[in-house]
Amino acid sequence: MWSELSALRIWAVLPKAGLPDKLIHEPEVEDFLAAANDLEAPEAAEALAAVADLLPTAQLAQGAVLAVCCGALVEKHNHAEIAFSAVWAYFQHLQALQAGGQAPPPQVWRFAVMGLMAMLCRSAVNRQQLQAQPHLAAWLTEHDDLSDHFYYLSGMLQVSDEASVYVLFPHYGTGIEVSVSQVNNVFHLLTLLQPLVVQQREALGLRLSYPPTNEQLLRYAQGVSAELPDENIDVARFEWLSAAAYKGGPLDSMQIAWGEAFVRDMPRVQGRVVLLAAELVGPPRRSWDIDFLAVLHDAHRPQVQLRQLLAPDTVAEVLTALHPPVPALAMSVSASSMPASSAGRSWWQRLLGRLAG
Repeated sequence: MWSELSALRIWAVLPKAGLPDKLIHEPEVEDFLAAANDLEAPEAAEALAAVADLLPTAQLAQGAVLAVCCGALVEKHNHAEIAFSAVWAYFQHLQALQAGGQAPPPQVWRFAVMGLMAMLCRSAVNRQQLQAQPHLAAWLTEHDDLSDHFYYLSGMLQVSDEASVYVLFPHYGTGIEVSVSQVNNVFHLLTLLQPLVVQQREALGLRLSYPPTNEQLLRYAQGVSAELPDENIDVARFEWLSAAAYKGGPLDSMQIAWGEAFVRDMPRVQGRVVLLAAELVGPPRRSWDIDFLAVLHDAHRPQVQLRQLLAPDTVAEVLTALHPPVPALAMSVSASSMPASSAGRSWWQRLLGRLAG
């Protein structure tokens, strides 16, 4: 294994003609990948780190091949975070070349994105690092003519990961806590969430009955199946509202949970995303196209998982934080305490006096 790595190290710095799709079939690369496939986990991690160390000094096209080699090792052995920073630094190097008028070939961009995607789809930490990059979304949009693979990075900028989301039914004082991983948008969240809510119907105190889950649609939304569902839309089984809908009484149905929004941008209470719901009387009134549910990669596996049923005290505490009760007035105003003169009266008191007269 280490002899193959030594040969790859020399290969990476030698000037070579050709694009990445040709270079990736050269003996040094194929021999290394063949040897790396048989490694155990600790040795695979060391090999991945060693390949990442080659990127800063590699020739441009060889660097793109090394990025794909890193992605291949991650797909085989995981360790998604070891090489991400190095491959991302290589991508930033390509951006600098582009800004300086030395445009990298489209294939180089494509190979760099392929390596990144293998790591992004397997690590929330990597996704968080990507989403922290300032102006990246605007740069990808501005330069989308350079590579059609920028679409995948743009998609990774949109997905949300939340360790804890509260889903509350304020009318019943019940709720559940779920975790969210690689979810595209709020519509995607609702498609993945609704089956969990129906499963917890009795515990949540729900009173209506609900149709069976469309398993074909659910598997598509989870990235388990690439087969397009027979139905090209999903519908809201509940009234889904943002946290702003709760004002201490009946829910404000105008405060809908906006489907196109990122889950991470939804209103929060004490740092946690909160989604409100109510049972829906009558047929569904909202629907969304399955395009909102499409995954970006074989390893893009969106999930919404149940963590726990919330205790009533927890639900009450969150609702109180959303809309604290208004304290009673310390004293009431009696008629005898009102000022007698018009100069000492408020405008509404003077108005009532004129109406009474």
